[in-house]
Amino acid sequence: MLVAENVGHAYQTATVLSEVDVTVGEGEKVALVGPSGSGKTTLLYCLAGLIQPSNGRISFRGEDLGALGDAQRSELRQRSFGFVFQSAELVPELTLRENVLLPLELQKVPVRERTRRVDELLEQLGLAEQAKKRPAKVSGGQAQRAAVARAVVHRPAVVFADEPTGALDRANGAVVVDVLWELAKEQGTAVVMVTHDRDLSLRADRSIELLDGKIVPQRPESHS
Repeated sequence: MLVAENVGHAYQTATVLSEVDVTVGEGEKVALVGPSGSGKTTLLYCLAGLIQPSNGRISFRGEDLGALGDAQRSELRQRSFGFVFQSAELVPELTLRENVLLPLELQKVPVRERTRRVDELLEQLGLAEQAKKRPAKVSGGQAQRAAVARAVVHRPAVVFADEPTGALDRANGAVVVDVLWELAKEQGTAVVMVTHDRDLSLRADRSIELLDGKIVPQRPESHS
């Protein structure tokens, strides 16, 4: 579904990614792991069409992202991708409910359908009582759950998550990831997640380790 072929990227003279090949299947959960500065977030942003790589090709369902104009890539992201960042990145002037409604409003989903979908999701995530509150009035864990709801409410093909538990304590982080995994499974959504959390990476279907901008070859399993 999502394919990176020989992708490289440099900022001025600093090479961040080099000869990276990645394939993400429908509904697959993939963790990008590695030390700080290894290129994980840059790769995530390239896969999501937020960064145009310096070389190589990234395609989504056969469509070359590099061949699309800015407006076309933006429309693709709104329609097919969801995003969760380390901080919730909610619009502070809007309530949690209004934040979750945003993707459906952008896609012009009928009012009755968007209302039903958002209210069901907030109830499922235990946010019904906080729905009318603004982000500053709820806990970090509640805000991040709302961010997950916003990322999946339009039923995207892929959710890109950049250290989604990085600003949370372990208990709240576990709840947020449980929610993301469960919703992704229900909807058949793929998840590509950058994480430093080894326990979290082990829960993914597959981990891709980066070091100095290159993918570390997987060691073959030993058989005794």
